Amino acid sequence: MRNGKLVITALVLSVMVLALIILESFDIRPGGSESVQAANGGVSDLDGEGAAPEVTPRVPVFEFDLKYTKYLVEAPYEYEVNGETRKFEFEEMVKSIEPARKAFESGTVAYIDNYKNRNGEAPYRNGKSADDFGGLRSASAPGYFDSSGSGDFRYIADGTLVAVVSENENFAEVKIVGEDGGQSYFVPQHYVSTDDPLTALDKIIVVDRANQNIAAFERVPELDIEPVSSANITGFYKESAESVDSLGGDLDKTDAAQSETSGDVQKNSLSENGGSSDNKIDISQMVNVDVMECAADGLNEGAMPAAFPGGRAEWKIVSYSLATTGKSGKYHQPTPLGYYYAIEKKPRFYYLKDGTNDIEGYAPYAIRFTAGAYVHGVAVPYEYTDDGVRVDPGIREFSNSIGTVPLSHKCVRNYTSHAKFLYDWYEHGKTIVIVIE
Repeated sequence: MRNGKLVITALVLSVMVLALIILESFDIRPGGSESVQAANGGVSDLDGEGAAPEVTPRVPVFEFDLKYTKYLVEAPYEYEVNGETRKFEFEEMVKSIEPARKAFESGTVAYIDNYKNRNGEAPYRNGKSADDFGGLRSASAPGYFDSSGSGDFRYIADGTLVAVVSENENFAEVKIVGEDGGQSYFVPQHYVSTDDPLTALDKIIVVDRANQNIAAFERVPELDIEPVSSANITGFYKESAESVDSLGGDLDKTDAAQSETSGDVQKNSLSENGGSSDNKIDISQMVNVDVMECAADGLNEGAMPAAFPGGRAEWKIVSYSLATTGKSGKYHQPTPLGYYYAIEKKPRFYYLKDGTNDIEGYAPYAIRFTAGAYVHGVAVPYEYTDDGVRVDPGIREFSNSIGTVPLSHKCVRNYTSHAKFLYDWYEHGKTIVIVIE
């Protein structure tokens, strides 16, 4: 009898333990709720009761579809610069797109338009040309904190992407794309490009200041989306890179008439154009190919949950390369962080010799994104004959300083073939530039 009771007790305890395990696996507990992974990467509370569900960040899915294949850094996408390890942070780059996507899907996205102060110089702030955010008066617009358009304000730089919340005859209420907190600013209407808004968010250039590199992302059209697999996520599909064509003729010299602070014409030095022997990059990990297929290596596995409906790619990386951003100095400015409209492209723009109004040379295949900051190719200094005749030596492809340390005056310097790829790939109204760190 005693043995029988022990057997029954053991069976009851076993059933209870098994039941607890099953309940735990389904997360069905007193006071709890059954949860499912939502399509947007968050968690939805099915019963609508209790505390708000914990939401995980949306992780966009991307794949490679390279259309530019020079100077590739192969997997694991790391390289050495002066003994320091650098990396292409593709996942961080694609995450940086999210604020722009959300703003675009929520309504009108325009940009601040005050190139060369053409819409009027912003007022001084407390008698000064700078604000508490590091913004400068030149080539900027005032963003007032009060809807009356009076009182304190901050400077919002030319080219800055803004989500338009509302408008009236005098002011546009805007939020700066990518800025935390959702602060509204009231900007005089003539500084906001509501007549030239972002019409699509199809092409994005992301610049990484910390790693001194760059990548171009293109939206995958909905109808062309294919299921993600390790093969098409990490495989390289490469086409022959276009040869760099020679540039002919000069542009309008009005680009040379500008202030040092606005930087519309860059002021360069010959030593910077050629780089410095102190800046060394190990190019043993770089390959220069026309067509190349690489095996899948699991780059994004584990980083792409079912956050995107169907687990499908929405962005493809069409190019990546080393780059050089701006530094601080008397004639230099760091390339500013933030979200910018790719405003225009020029086959070349002119830069001045530091401290003078003399045109020293030009940079080819330039895309302007804020004030006088461009994504461009290797700068070309003019040569002069003994009798003072200016000679164009032709564009140059390579500079050993690219991808090492910040050196430019504000721009993002690229190998010229990559600058030409971006120049040809660019579409007005559909392209933005994001600078991260």
